[in-house]
Amino acid sequence: MPWRPRAEHKEGIGTCWVCADTLPRPFLNEHHRKPRSAGGGEEEINRVFICPTCHTACHAITKVFLKGKTGQVRDMLGLLIHDDKGAAERMMELVQAEAAAWRSGDRSEFQRVTFNIQRAVYDALKGIAAATKNPNSKRPMGVGMLMETILTKWVENYMRGGSPPQEQQPQEPPKRRERPEILLDKPHTAGHDDQS
Repeated sequence: MPWRPRAEHKEGIGTCWVCADTLPRPFLNEHHRKPRSAGGGEEEINRVFICPTCHTACHAITKVFLKGKTGQVRDMLGLLIHDDKGAAERMMELVQAEAAAWRSGDRSEFQRVTFNIQRAVYDALKGIAAATKNPNSKRPMGVGMLMETILTKWVENYMRGGSPPQEQQPQEPPKRRERPEILLDKPHTAGHDDQS
């Protein structure tokens, strides 16, 4: 299935179900707690909205979890979620449901991370992707791979301790320092204290 923006464009601010970060609603990804391929439906209780960072991490952690590397899963959760036990439990709920679908053979590919973006922005991405060569072949990159590359770099920077570029606030010019007043009425000699 090719990558495409979601049809509905919801306005406002939403909250990631995993990390509780707030983002504009168009950037939250719909994720099925029990994958549709494993029998999960479209009911409200089965659908959660998560930020692209958590969505990408969920699929990355699932791949590691399926290999049985529980220590590495713990490390990844620690880097992503830090000390929020509830967020770690919610992430593991999604990872375990995803892993169960893979083990049962119900799942054949990972759900793509999508954004509910305006058509003009999507068309611009298509243009950039068409002009960018895939590093593994001579063909154009494609929108899905371009978005995956951007998100992967963002998550790697985040996990290394860097943060996404933030809009810098204009700084006030430094205040002019007042010159210290020099007291000339009393001479001071080293080693002698004035006692009156």
